[in-house]
Amino acid sequence: MRLHKAVEITAPEAAALLEGNRGASGRAPAISLGGTWYDVRSLSVAELACFIDDLTRRGYCGSGAP
Repeated sequence: MRLHKAVEITAPEAAALLEGNRGASGRAPAISLGGTWYDVRSLSVAELACFIDDLTRRGYCGSGAP
């Protein structure tokens, strides 16, 4: 997998980010893939798409709230 700027975070950290709605440009600040949460605020739209594609190729799927 390529190196991405997304940072793995805990579910409570993700909940705080989502509750505070601190995402840029109306995007979610955190995503969950395969049960692992990631802070994606620092990713551009293209980087986020590549990150999700890479995770999906590794066998993760799904997203949701903590």
